[in-house]
Amino acid sequence: MPAAQTSKGNDIIFLRDTSGSFSAHTRQLTEAIAEIAEEVDLSQDRIMVINTTPATRASVTVPLTNDLKVIKDGLTRTAASNVTTDSGFEYALTNYNGFKGDTDNNTIFILISDNDAYGVQRTVDGATKVKKCWLQGRWNLYWK
Repeated sequence: MPAAQTSKGNDIIFLRDTSGSFSAHTRQLTEAIAEIAEEVDLSQDRIMVINTTPATRASVTVPLTNDLKVIKDGLTRTAASNVTTDSGFEYALTNYNGFKGDTDNNTIFILISDNDAYGVQRTVDGATKVKKCWLQGRWNLYWK
């Protein structure tokens, strides 16, 4: 980190694939997110989890929070019921904006998926929409 910058928190939004094609990895992914939640600084950092069945459905399973119990409890839910067309990126952005409040935290969107051939372009389109919001300066987005 450059000397002139100060450290601030991170809002990490996981888009977790819960589709049948990814089911062999669901337990491992859930454990990885729980481990990340245990390792980050929850006095500054917050986590949100969106379940997706790329590229057609998404649901908030963990609202933006820094409460480890809420995160772990939410990770036990695997449904993705709301209709979306982009693996949940626009859905995640809308819900994140509804929960974030007044913050200057870095915002990190992470999609973990095996996305089939039909969903790849929709996912790219959804990620591009989120990135454009950042480029237009609508909100603080730390894109990785």
